[in-house]
Amino acid sequence: MRTIFFIIFLTLCLALSFGQEVKYNTPQAGNPIIPGYFADPTIQKFGDTYYLYATTDGNGGGLGPSQVWTSKDFVNWSIQPMNWPNTHYIWAPDVMKGKDGKYYMYYCQPCQIYCGVSDTPVGPWKNILGEEEAVLVPDRYVKMSITLDGQTFVDDDGSVYLYWGTWGIYPNHGCGVGKLNLDMKSFSDTTLIPNTQITDFFEAPYVFKRNGIYYLTYSSGSCHDNTYRVQYATSKTGPMGPFTFADNNPILATNADETIHGPGHHSILKEGDDYYIVYHRHNIPQSTRGMHRQVAADRLVFDDEGRILKVEASHKGIGYLQKNTNPYPNLLLGKKVRASSYYNEDFVPEYAIDDNNATLWRPRTCGEEWIEVDLGKKTSITRVWTQFEHATSFYQYLIETSLDGKEWTVFSDRRANTQAGSPMMDAGKAKARYLRLTITGNEQNGLSGAIWNLKAFNGGKNPVSFADMTFGSESTEAAPQRKGLIFEINADDYPMKESISHLQNRKDKTKGFNAIGQKVAVRPKDNKSAFIFNGMQEFRSDFSLGKAFTGNSPYTLMAWIYMENISTNECIADLTNVGGELEKVVLGYGTDTQAGVVSHHGSFEDMGLPGLQATKRWTLLSVTFDGFMERIYLDGKLMKEKNVMLRLPLSDFVTIGKKYGEGQAFKNSMHSLALYDLPLTADEVADIYKKGIPDSPLLAESQDMNDLKSLQSFLSVRAVSSSIVRLGMKMDTNEFGLSFSFENLTTGKQSGWINDFEYFDTSLQPGKKYSYRVRVKDTFGNIKEFDQVEVSTDENQFQVIYDDFSKQYDFVKAADKKGIWDGLSGYQLDEVSALTDQGQLMIKSAGRNFQLPGRDNGPFLYKEVDGDFLAEVEIVDFSGMKEKKGVSFNEGGLMVALREATTRGGQELIHLGTFPYYNVGNILTLLSHGRIQYKNDKGWDLERFLQVERSGNRFYFRTSTDGAHWTNMPGSPIVYSVSPDQKIKLGLYQVTYTPEEGYVAFDNFKLWIAR
Repeated sequence: MRTIFFIIFLTLCLALSFGQEVKYNTPQAGNPIIPGYFADPTIQKFGDTYYLYATTDGNGGGLGPSQVWTSKDFVNWSIQPMNWPNTHYIWAPDVMKGKDGKYYMYYCQPCQIYCGVSDTPVGPWKNILGEEEAVLVPDRYVKMSITLDGQTFVDDDGSVYLYWGTWGIYPNHGCGVGKLNLDMKSFSDTTLIPNTQITDFFEAPYVFKRNGIYYLTYSSGSCHDNTYRVQYATSKTGPMGPFTFADNNPILATNADETIHGPGHHSILKEGDDYYIVYHRHNIPQSTRGMHRQVAADRLVFDDEGRILKVEASHKGIGYLQKNTNPYPNLLLGKKVRASSYYNEDFVPEYAIDDNNATLWRPRTCGEEWIEVDLGKKTSITRVWTQFEHATSFYQYLIETSLDGKEWTVFSDRRANTQAGSPMMDAGKAKARYLRLTITGNEQNGLSGAIWNLKAFNGGKNPVSFADMTFGSESTEAAPQRKGLIFEINADDYPMKESISHLQNRKDKTKGFNAIGQKVAVRPKDNKSAFIFNGMQEFRSDFSLGKAFTGNSPYTLMAWIYMENISTNECIADLTNVGGELEKVVLGYGTDTQAGVVSHHGSFEDMGLPGLQATKRWTLLSVTFDGFMERIYLDGKLMKEKNVMLRLPLSDFVTIGKKYGEGQAFKNSMHSLALYDLPLTADEVADIYKKGIPDSPLLAESQDMNDLKSLQSFLSVRAVSSSIVRLGMKMDTNEFGLSFSFENLTTGKQSGWINDFEYFDTSLQPGKKYSYRVRVKDTFGNIKEFDQVEVSTDENQFQVIYDDFSKQYDFVKAADKKGIWDGLSGYQLDEVSALTDQGQLMIKSAGRNFQLPGRDNGPFLYKEVDGDFLAEVEIVDFSGMKEKKGVSFNEGGLMVALREATTRGGQELIHLGTFPYYNVGNILTLLSHGRIQYKNDKGWDLERFLQVERSGNRFYFRTSTDGAHWTNMPGSPIVYSVSPDQKIKLGLYQVTYTPEEGYVAFDNFKLWIAR
């Protein structure tokens, strides 16, 4: 294979020389123009130097640090850090030179624009408004324009304009523009350029002028995928429009073979009479989420009428725009190469010596790796350039030379290096045939010693080095060495006679996990020892995972589990006690196809498995991550893999049995759980599965045990509405993993053996009597049967309240209560609408939210109730439902208000609604000392019938497709202590989180209150 690839490599070299088609992996291809992950480029030329300002990408979110690339010839680029900004997000920087000779940098965070000023194009910068994070352009500064992606334009008269905008696809939205005053920090005029003029405007406006025509270019589609593209509109009136959408859009888009993928967020360079578009596009192979973007440049051509022609996007690029500043041949180009390893055929060693910024050698591990080049003959070497994968992180390495490949001499020893840069430039004097670079460490956990380009020269001088400067919060310590097994808990270590409050770490017995609340019992499952998790346990480690588990840390999580039942999300372990995007590693076993197995709070990066079932046998679930690919194994077999990038924070503890702060409780059995700080190989995972679980050492002890003898509970059976009966055991928790069987002897409907000690029999007929049989079984096989019970669905046992909204009311204008309702609450009700019309209740709002202080509450039509009840409603319509297209972030449904906001504390609410965006579907929210949310991942196929039931301190929330067959929402029931005689508010809510108005239409509200 290596010989075959080398022949192909030489063929590609010849292809470029003889003018054949340049492919993405052709050696010396000119695009991308810089090595690394950078996005949203602004290209400028000040004096004789080109400056490239861009978002630092490839770190999980455009998190900086602030940097700039410079070049004298547009081919040989060097990166250097800048002092400002140092905020969490540093997106889309743009730098321009003002009339006063100063330089102004405009950059954004979501969704605000900031401005810095400096005497040079590279800083030092300071905020023009004085305070470090003072905002120049707040969100919606121009109404109906979401603030992001600020970009300047200087007109012929010297006037400066700032353009911005994102998500401009909403109705009546578009691009904001402001004419800056001479102070460069205030505006003399602003306006909205509507998306009726700039069709499908999403973000990244860039304006330039040519031959009296103003060109407003911008990006459409999603920056995450192949829909991202560049379009334009023109105006002959002025830089604020009006604009006319061009008839030949888009001018830059994904190509046929998708090696130019998702091009956009560009700027334009004018060099003489020539124009060039500098833009980002996705890396090859494309990363998950599309946030490892690279900067490319191609020629921009116009026809005689001033139309921009389709950009011939290329891998060749535009090459030198000035005299070559490094006119020395790369001695390593096209030579024979070998390496300690390579990840796969997308990252072969030949890609490190091809002078191509699109191709990368990636070793297999994050540990010590080497690459060796055979120059073919004895050669003089005076300089070596290394362009590592991440230009703003430091790498530690050793460069050696040899005449025979056996005896090696040190050329440069950077094994203690703590400076980042690209290229890393090393000078020396050597005469050698072989050159070897060994990567010994790096700054970030989980980053391998991957290399874009390794070059060697004889003669010449290196450009000015910026090694005395650091990138943002650059560390001075390399990533910690991996240790292997970090912790393991195992049920074989505990007796069955008593429940366990401390789970000992087999690796370090001085450490372990302590119960937060309920203890866990150990019982046999198929002759194996098992921790019986019933949804009430939460264990937290008394130790931190430390710095080794920060950033992009590799890991393996492995659990032997016995799944008798399965729900949407059941958390086995949560490695962090924070909840930011990509800051989680949650191992679970649930039916959520998006995040049911592993969640990082990343949406794109999360993974689930379609068709996952309760196997009712011991299953080995394993997830490994090597810093590049995350893999899910079931019973030793690879099921799914995905390229991800994590940014784990330093965490205080690990949680077992629940997701920290959010529930998703584990309600099944676990034999063992282990965490490694390195990725186990596929063979190692398979071997562990083959080894299996030994029989429990406590089987003899368990033979005479019977958990039913001490069972202190009795059967509860009652109708909760005229069509639903609830059966259950009067017990707070299923501590010992009992199984229950519920059977309707009248209809023949059975539950089978389930772990839940409550069961809901739905779709019953009003006014009938039903007989039931209930049985309970312990893990030792003992069974107890209860006497048959009879229950009636007679409506006379309820106070039944119904509203079909056939009477017309305007609840906003109503001076007193109307119909069955006691009131309408919410923020500035004169700005919302709550009307009945044509047999429906329509509630509308804009810019509302339900948060703890209660200041921005959406409209809530309520009735005060006490005691136990069950309520249902049908949602017949909401914004975008028919088109399945979002026009506003709109939610509505059933809500229980448990407490009003006061000076002593915030409001406490539980609401179940419809929220199709981001594939959420139905969403259940508990607002109490924070916000906990659960979803069913049904997206636009959400369930429109909603139900809430109160039984004492338990609140059950359910959804249905037909109003007859109901399913508990993930997270239901929610246990909340409320006095039985305390009146609470129950009703219908609607909230639109964005400024665009949204609505929800309701019908057939029904309420049963137990007499």
